[in-house]
Amino acid sequence: MENIYQFIDTEVQIKNNNVWTISNKNEIIGFGAANFAYCTNNKVEIGFAIKPSYWKQGFATLMAKYLKRKCQENGNAAVAHCNYYHEASEKTLCKAGMIPVHRKYEIEL
Repeated sequence: MENIYQFIDTEVQIKNNNVWTISNKNEIIGFGAANFAYCTNNKVEIGFAIKPSYWKQGFATLMAKYLKRKCQENGNAAVAHCNYYHEASEKTLCKAGMIPVHRKYEIEL
């Protein structure tokens, strides 16, 4: 999974969000979104979801890295929120090169 673009498919617009799907062969296994329309202080909120049967295979980290790169290409930083007690989400964001701030609730580059 070294090549991020190998798995990320076409970008679409859904309610002011840029949304990308991630697929394995012909099956969509997750998606990621960046809300560029509501960018404040050069920070763009990102979010993603992966089907549970594909958890712990690196796809969430792959999508987080992709979204972070898209934000950087637009001159913005990526911000993601995760539940304080959800260690898997925090680890995924950290693997994507994001650092925790604000009591672990908000992760930003």
